[in-house]
Amino acid sequence: MQKIIIFEDEEYLRDVYARKFLDVGFDVKTYEYPPDNLVEEIKKQKPDVILMDLNLPTIDGYEATKMLKDSPDTKDIPIFAITNYSSEEGYNKAMNVGMVDFIVKVTKTSAELVEIVKSYLKDPKSYKKVNSSI
Repeated sequence: MQKIIIFEDEEYLRDVYARKFLDVGFDVKTYEYPPDNLVEEIKKQKPDVILMDLNLPTIDGYEATKMLKDSPDTKDIPIFAITNYSSEEGYNKAMNVGMVDFIVKVTKTSAELVEIVKSYLKDPKSYKKVNSSI
């Protein structure tokens, strides 16, 4: 069973995404925001993929991703940016910290988001980004 961790501060979206991934057989763990012991928690959870909201109430998704990418134990976990805001600056920043893709939430249904993640996990080398640029 593949495991996904979802960082999303909007409770409704967190629940919708979790339900969709559960429905297709993922093991799902959700967080409202990254815990203080982020790297240790992710090491313990061992997810196959992470969905990271960029605008979070404690540290933002960029900083959380940078922390995970800087750790040898978590650097290879694929992280998808999920955001309400489409901007070239945000896209570039997400790519620079090592995110796989930049997904604007209002442009994709939860079912489409599941298909994007499944497509990536099936064959990361041939994955085509949803947003190759903004």
